[in-house]
Amino acid sequence: MTDAGNISLRAVLIFIQVYDAQNFSAVARREGVAASQVSRAIHQLEDALGQQLFYRNTRAVIPTESGHLFIRYARAMAGNLEEARRELDERALEPTGPIRINCPVFFGQRHVAPGLAGLSARYPRLSVELTLTDDFVYRGSSGPNRWLMRRPGEAWVHYPVAPLMTSNNAETLLVAALGGMGIVLFPDWLVSERLKSGELVSLLPEHECGINTEPQTLAAIYPHTRHPPLNVRAVIDYYVALFGTPLYWQA
Repeated sequence: MTDAGNISLRAVLIFIQVYDAQNFSAVARREGVAASQVSRAIHQLEDALGQQLFYRNTRAVIPTESGHLFIRYARAMAGNLEEARRELDERALEPTGPIRINCPVFFGQRHVAPGLAGLSARYPRLSVELTLTDDFVYRGSSGPNRWLMRRPGEAWVHYPVAPLMTSNNAETLLVAALGGMGIVLFPDWLVSERLKSGELVSLLPEHECGINTEPQTLAAIYPHTRHPPLNVRAVIDYYVALFGTPLYWQA
């Protein structure tokens, strides 16, 4: 009975070399190990497969019928490993394949989508899937009834708000504000152009405002790994450079 769990890749690679050389000593010299280690690797492979792969004599190592059969699969395994290694090396050198980006609708439209052409030109083998949604922006927040304000260095003060309308879409609220329906509490990346054009006016500029007391930051969130994929690093680095320091909408 075959025990595939005990088949090591190294044993398979050694088997291929022994099959080609038909000599344990020649393979041992090539690998820089003792001939007994090569022989032991073949024995372990035979035990795992439940088949004798070579006839041994003092002059040569001759493949059995099982050995002739197994070599095809061994070469296929080695070929697949080499192909996988090559593809991984290519990915380590150039961003390749799919990358999924989720971001707020308005931020994605105004600040992410305009940069996609440049991203694609820089990394033509990258395939971008951009999903725009405001759901995760507002989830977990305290809703529209909590506005916090303070002067620099002072304590936060909570101002209850009774809105004329609510929406989970930032652009809808912006359109309402532009139409004179009321005031909005929005981050600078969302309203900077409207403030510069004079369509909106900043109220209480001497105050800090927010919906919570934590500083608001722009962050790229991705699964924690010791080695973030090159695709992720490349996209983040690209947009960090594109947004600039200070952020271009704050300039």
